[in-house]
Amino acid sequence: MNKPDTQTTDVAGEDEFSKRLSEIRRDADGRYCFSDIHKLVGGSPASNPSIYLELEETQELIMCLLEKAENNRHPIQVVNEPDQLIFVAEDLVLGYAMWISPQARLAVLRQYSGRFDDSQMAQKLDNVMEGAKEAAARAGLARPH
Repeated sequence: MNKPDTQTTDVAGEDEFSKRLSEIRRDADGRYCFSDIHKLVGGSPASNPSIYLELEETQELIMCLLEKAENNRHPIQVVNEPDQLIFVAEDLVLGYAMWISPQARLAVLRQYSGRFDDSQMAQKLDNVMEGAKEAAARAGLARPH
């Protein structure tokens, strides 16, 4: 998988990142503006959201999101007026952040792991593994270990 060549981000700067995240434009359905997120992470051509959206893994994530979409809400919305803006669901924002760099991945993991106590985390992990087994079975793949 191609990874952008970006400068490292200090994980200690997570609080500042969270504050700046609140400044990102959102559409009526709560999707985040990818242009704003790209600027937030430095705007490097190597971290252009279009590269992330074209990855096979991202396309598979989009398909999963479409399968589980509520009220036919698409995970991506393109707005062409006045400039073309792409708004994406939170799952795609998190995937993008984790794709940018190991430091960004760590920041996301730390941010979200702190939301659960041990029993909640165990339940979440069980749910994830069960979902992975079901997806592998549907795709005719071996079960994950």
